[in-house]
Amino acid sequence: MPRLFSCTLLALLFSSTLVFAEELAAPPIVPQWGAEFGGGAVDDGRVWSLSDLIDLAATHNIETRVAWEKAKQAAAGLGIAQSTFKPHIAAAVLAGFQHVSFPLPQTVLTPKGYFTADIGAVAPMLTLKWLLLDGGQRQASVNIAQQRMVAAQVGFTGQHQKLVFEVIRHYHSLNSLRAKIKIFEAAESQSQLLLAATLARKKSGMATKPDVLQAQQQLAQSHYQLTEVRAAESELYLRFLDIVGLAPSSQLNIAAEQPEIQSALFLQSIDVLVKQALEHRPDLKMREAELNARTEEIEQARAEERPKLGLSVNAGYTLNSIGIEESKTLRTTQPQYGIMLSLDVPIFDGGYGHSKVTLAQSRRQEAQYELKQARDQAVREVWKTHNALKVAMNKRAAALAFKTAASAAYQAVFDSYRYGVASLIEVTNAHTDLIRAQASDEESIGLVQTASAALALATSLLDVPPAEKFIQ
Repeated sequence: MPRLFSCTLLALLFSSTLVFAEELAAPPIVPQWGAEFGGGAVDDGRVWSLSDLIDLAATHNIETRVAWEKAKQAAAGLGIAQSTFKPHIAAAVLAGFQHVSFPLPQTVLTPKGYFTADIGAVAPMLTLKWLLLDGGQRQASVNIAQQRMVAAQVGFTGQHQKLVFEVIRHYHSLNSLRAKIKIFEAAESQSQLLLAATLARKKSGMATKPDVLQAQQQLAQSHYQLTEVRAAESELYLRFLDIVGLAPSSQLNIAAEQPEIQSALFLQSIDVLVKQALEHRPDLKMREAELNARTEEIEQARAEERPKLGLSVNAGYTLNSIGIEESKTLRTTQPQYGIMLSLDVPIFDGGYGHSKVTLAQSRRQEAQYELKQARDQAVREVWKTHNALKVAMNKRAAALAFKTAASAAYQAVFDSYRYGVASLIEVTNAHTDLIRAQASDEESIGLVQTASAALALATSLLDVPPAEKFIQ
């Protein structure tokens, strides 16, 4: 009984895509981020200035890194869109082998009653596909990708500015709290002196037990206030490490600098500041780029209803071989090639194209409203931060006068108390006012610095280190 042995070998030896033709617009080269980021602990004993901390945050903050990766993705998206203008070439090889047998009448010439044959084929092929005309759909895709790349790049700048502002705000808040710690430490020491003076007066009969108890209460209150501000400083320090992107175990020796109060922005007219914000704020540029992208989406949707013309070319060889029984193997090699033009003309799509254009138009209108809302919000933020800086500067002047007056008053009352002229209640009240004045003075310095940075952020005038500083 004849047996059939069949074996098929199909191998795709290689497949590659070659892109050529003249470059329409080379996609942007996006460099690689240089430093490792996030989660590390720092404890090197150095003194960190504000500029050092800004650099540290720019290197380690995760949100900044995410924004940078989004910018890289948008640049890659533009390269993908531009590649559709170019022809694509692919090479492939199809190879196969087959062993077959066929029944025959059993005769002297064919004593086995069948014969066998071995058949082989190899077909290398080169194909080219090129979309010649598409009614502007590819160009619209490139324009959309360009606008999305612009949005991602200014989004990175905006994220960078927000990070710098948060570092500045927490830096000054932390320094204010640490200055308050020194004030309350001094207040606790002064309360101890007050208690000692009261005890001495009691021995000489010039003070009573209630006076001693009141002095002890003042000391306990000073100790509680010191403990409270130390707790607030510890909590703020952990939040600061989180913003920078460091591990909670990090020990940063932060410089207690008090830079000159910047009032240059406050001296500018509000109209100039509003104009600056509307022209340069990254969030507004993002909205503008998104509006432009959605305008291109309308053209992209319309282009889908236009004819498309494509070219397809293939060329290759077919190598065949056949061997029957013991006979000589026969081989043949023949070229094969072809060229084809395809024209695709949409005729009826059940309203799909019209609905897609309507959707794109609505999305553009939505982006227009969002841009208007963002511009209005930017104007409100400039006015709000400008007013906050004005209030902070007024508070700073008042706090300085309050501190000077409270310091002189306390010294006078305390000296009078030592000579038995003033009462303990007067000393206590003067001491409380002095602590409040000193704390208000330190707080007002941070408020002015933070308000100045907030106005700079609202007007996109906040100085930030260049991204290239952290990129290889």
